[in-house]
Amino acid sequence: MDTHLKNLQQVFQAGQRFLVPLFQRQYVWNEDHQWAPLWEDIERLTEAYETEGEKVEPHFLGAIVLQNVAGGSMIQTRTIIDGQQRLTTLQLLLHAAWTVLSAHEAKEALYLRSHFRNNEDYLVDADRYKLTPTTRDQDAYQSLMTASYPPGHLKGKSPSLLVRAHDFFSKCIEEWVASGDTARRAHILVSVLLHKITVVAIELEHDEDSQLIFETLNARGTPLTGADLVKNYVFQRLNLNKADTEAMYTKYWSMFETRFWEAEIKLGGYSAPRISNFLAQWLTAQTGRDTPTREVFRKFKQYAEHSSSPSMEAILPSLDASASTYQNWTVEAEKRDGDLSLLGLFAYRASVLGTQSAGPLLIWATDPSKESVPTLQLHKFVSSLESWLMRRALMRAGNGGIGSFIADLISQLNDSSRQFAGDILTALLVEADAANLAWPTDAELRNELRGLAVYSRFRKPLVRLLLESIEDHYRGYRHSKSSYSEGRVTRGKHSIEHLLPQSWAEHWSVGTDVAMQARRADHVHLLGNLTLVAGGLNSKISNGPWLGSPGKLQSLNAHSILLMNQRIFDEGSDGWAEESIRTRGELLISAIQNIWPVAADAKGTKTFSATNSLDQEITLLDLIDVGLLVEGQVLHARTADRVGTATVMPDGSLIMNSLHFDSPSAASKGLSQKATNGWKFWFVDRDRGVTLDRLRRKLGDDRQSPAESSNS
Repeated sequence: MDTHLKNLQQVFQAGQRFLVPLFQRQYVWNEDHQWAPLWEDIERLTEAYETEGEKVEPHFLGAIVLQNVAGGSMIQTRTIIDGQQRLTTLQLLLHAAWTVLSAHEAKEALYLRSHFRNNEDYLVDADRYKLTPTTRDQDAYQSLMTASYPPGHLKGKSPSLLVRAHDFFSKCIEEWVASGDTARRAHILVSVLLHKITVVAIELEHDEDSQLIFETLNARGTPLTGADLVKNYVFQRLNLNKADTEAMYTKYWSMFETRFWEAEIKLGGYSAPRISNFLAQWLTAQTGRDTPTREVFRKFKQYAEHSSSPSMEAILPSLDASASTYQNWTVEAEKRDGDLSLLGLFAYRASVLGTQSAGPLLIWATDPSKESVPTLQLHKFVSSLESWLMRRALMRAGNGGIGSFIADLISQLNDSSRQFAGDILTALLVEADAANLAWPTDAELRNELRGLAVYSRFRKPLVRLLLESIEDHYRGYRHSKSSYSEGRVTRGKHSIEHLLPQSWAEHWSVGTDVAMQARRADHVHLLGNLTLVAGGLNSKISNGPWLGSPGKLQSLNAHSILLMNQRIFDEGSDGWAEESIRTRGELLISAIQNIWPVAADAKGTKTFSATNSLDQEITLLDLIDVGLLVEGQVLHARTADRVGTATVMPDGSLIMNSLHFDSPSAASKGLSQKATNGWKFWFVDRDRGVTLDRLRRKLGDDRQSPAESSNS
């Protein structure tokens, strides 16, 4: 290994060829982060050169790593191990300077030409240019190098960053040269470009290990992703093994350099290319150890170098096969109409949930390089996994430790027969006992959803998914199967409609009784009050009366073909109020339980339970009876802008400012002058954040019988 500080004349003058390996990423530098700062440095150097001449200090541009290629060419050939973005940009810069100076007939232009193009008298076409980019950039690069002036000065924005870079430098150089003495400026520019820009050139012999140096230098410029590092590592290893890297790249890796795999996807608080996320999931599926996306290269290297791992020649086909399956179900999940396969439906629902956590399990179960999981077992595997995910989401369970849990499941699955994968995964999910990882039971799920303001507590896509799934269930679909329906409901397009409108005061009034007003307000966002409509109803109709013409029921009947709405026509023919909402809610919850069934022996956990006030009908008097409240206890208003207190009376009423109120909601409206959930409005202990609602939930949990805590 030789290391030298070189200027651009020394780097590019001799007859030579720089090869960007076909497995390296394409050109990615851009104006804001690289081109403009580079040109600013050049302008600074030219200004200094005008006064200081050759004494001006050079500008250091970083390091490049080159490896000699043994034989195969009439001129010296080197592979660019690191620095391809930098070298490509410098070649574009020199060519852009040549085209501008040629147009101005500057004598220096001829001198520049030999720094991006080799002497043609004794070379074949492949050796004509100093630089050969990676495969995806070669057409654009050669078009630039062979174009007549001006090759840039684009009328529109080219998709090629190479073309845009050339155009940027052409315009900057043209403007700078034309703004003064052209002949003098041409001399200064060429002197600066060739003598005052330097790099450290690290030159390796053909048999030296370049990967170690590459890994230490990858963070400069535009940082390489984990997938970039994996790709370089894979093909450097294949080179060392004397494999046909070009054939392997074309067959097993080129698919990853497409828009689908390069797309950025959100992963919690950051985003990463889909390929990096897939590699992390694939590694988890292979090893049974959690692989965060940010650590994908380190984990991949550990996996590939482990003594028990397959060879790189075997890893690459396995990776490619799993990636094809992954891409198929991901693309299918984006369809908005028509049936979906088992995996496509799962992928759609997982995408709405916004979770990537289950990916490794699906990759494990569908791995083409391993023994196939029988069809019925795969169906059970996916169905149980989806039920576990959905029920946890509906219970608003956190995701702490879920990555390690999934990896542990895979580790245990690897120790078992794939012929029984569905049975084994179901049993493992049943045994999960951590509070946020348990599989919620029917009793827990119903108890949670009965009184939950679903519309305001869940993201709208999840609410829509619930209603879509219920509609498909009514149409006869059982997971990915249909017995009699013409098709699934269109996904992701319907509007969520409140049957009892959010603005209900005008046409749905319950008079001046503040308790009744609060009760009505509590029902607006419940599951039983929500449905789907195509495109949404006219706001006048949506907020209008239920019956009559043009009433809301009549409008739904006239414009909706959804089965869930046809049922509403029967259920609400005499009117729509709180009792109708609660009755329909129970039916929808039953449908959810059937869509995502839980194993009969699932243990669940009471830590999920959110006691339902509408079902339990707990009152302040109940809290007094069990000692959670005492006569004369002072409650404090929750909101900072409304200072006030209320006192608990022996009969369970509240007194505030000498006025009696028969419920917490009535008292909160008396203070805030608007309908409010009084159970959450009043603090029992402000310092500790204890509300009446917390006491009510505690009593509800205490009342829940053992039979209700398990799935019967």
